[in-house]
Amino acid sequence: MLSLGEVLTGLKGCTTDKERVEFLQNVGPRYVSTLRAVLKCVFDPSVKFALPEGAPPYKKKDDEPGALFHAVKKLHIFTEGGYPGLSQMRRESLFTGLLESLTDEDAVLVLAMKDKKFPYPGVNRKVALKAFPDLF
Repeated sequence: MLSLGEVLTGLKGCTTDKERVEFLQNVGPRYVSTLRAVLKCVFDPSVKFALPEGAPPYKKKDDEPGALFHAVKKLHIFTEGGYPGLSQMRRESLFTGLLESLTDEDAVLVLAMKDKKFPYPGVNRKVALKAFPDLF
């Protein structure tokens, strides 16, 4: 099984928005819910992360892919309004632990997502909404 980050490297071969939309729509059932969560976090202006910009120091891991599929369920912990009683230090510590549980490709994807960037060229809000009109 590939990580979502590895799957999305296939976007490099897409040269038009139409190709990118088709690629996103056809990532496969195993990846689509995680992809939708990532795209929502990146392109939905109402989703704001309560974390500093950039990458915290974390140990890179080249482990079995799949942790991101479980991690997307926890992303609300790191957004504004999610777990309001959680201290900022604890929130950042949990985020570092999350990054350390992911493959390198998925950690890069999550860091970019947190900073409202999508690390694969040509995918913007318009493309995301064409691929998934009910995204947000």
